[in-house]
Amino acid sequence: MYKKLVMASIACLSVAGCSMGKVSEEPKPTLVFVHGAHLTGESWAKVIEPLKSEGYKTLAVDLPGRNDSQDPKEVTLSVSSKALCQAMSEVKGSVSLVAHSQGGAVVNHALSLCGTNQIQSVAYIAAVAPLKGEKPFGLLSKEDDENYFSAVEYDKKSGWLKIKDPQAFAGVFTFSNSYSVKEEVLALAVNEPAAIADGTVEYANKAFSKLKKLYVYTEHDKIISLSSQQKIGASIKPDAEVVMETGHLPMLTKPESLAKVIDGFVSNNR
Repeated sequence: MYKKLVMASIACLSVAGCSMGKVSEEPKPTLVFVHGAHLTGESWAKVIEPLKSEGYKTLAVDLPGRNDSQDPKEVTLSVSSKALCQAMSEVKGSVSLVAHSQGGAVVNHALSLCGTNQIQSVAYIAAVAPLKGEKPFGLLSKEDDENYFSAVEYDKKSGWLKIKDPQAFAGVFTFSNSYSVKEEVLALAVNEPAAIADGTVEYANKAFSKLKKLYVYTEHDKIISLSSQQKIGASIKPDAEVVMETGHLPMLTKPESLAKVIDGFVSNNR
């Protein structure tokens, strides 16, 4: 199965304008992008540009805790999910969510707080996707934790997860030797509220089961390893799966390829 997914994704991504399914005449949903830990909505900019050219309306949400002016101890999973709900409430029409990394937990918990009729689908990009009653990072491995904390430290007094070694951070978050890519990662990186990781996801099982789901696996990921992602995929049983040969940040290293995958999935589920 894994080999088939790799070959299918390579075949699709190598063809300009590749679509993963039928094209509907229904209006396109607004794509709402949810960033992961240590990032902001700006991390999606290179993916959003080609999607806008395909006629999509987009919204890249900045979750709470993106700057040091906020008390990180108050930025919980529920606070983050409520902020996402508020952002979606301003969107007219249907929505397709695109969640990266920790953003998957924010999205899943938001299903218990937002009205879900507006949401058509969720694309999980190298993301956690905890089920009801689970913690955000419950399926990650010891090796994932070790890689993460080689670059980040928990400041118990302040409540921040702080980047302690920028070069190590760029190294574990990417699968690239490009100086410019690593510089871009560091320019976008921020400290992260630790409280989000302590939350417990709640949602309506019926609403979650009805959503169309895509999981994008990142083959060379050191933050959420491929083996961890496979466990996550097995737990949520996505309707579509694609493997990309990237590290944890495909939106920065292969944005056009990722945009094609998102477009194909959303087009097939309108």
